[in-house]
Amino acid sequence: MKKVSLTLILLITLIKIAFASEVSSDSASLLSVTINGLGLILILSCLYFCWRIFHFLKGGELSSAWQILSLAFIIFGLAQLGEIVLKFQNIYLPPSVVYLAKLLSLIFLTWGLYRAKKVLS
Repeated sequence: MKKVSLTLILLITLIKIAFASEVSSDSASLLSVTINGLGLILILSCLYFCWRIFHFLKGGELSSAWQILSLAFIIFGLAQLGEIVLKFQNIYLPPSVVYLAKLLSLIFLTWGLYRAKKVLS
């Protein structure tokens, strides 16, 4: 009888622990999505300012660098949106696609900064 009681108590305790970890993972997921959403808003504001500067330059030598920087922010924004999609797991998206998009955005960011430095020097 004692073994059955101890087994039931252990089983109930394990179920409570499992539900507690499930709730904490949801709150961590919500925090992660919130941070990714704020990052997406910041990326979109950077994209807005890049386009404003690009239109302000009106086809000058620096405009190509700002156009490349804008493309980098577009790709990075899509990667950030992919991160949010991965958190919700509604659409199948391989994580490697998100990492590849981030790498591509860093390549374009570096290329845009290099072009701006080259024009300014």
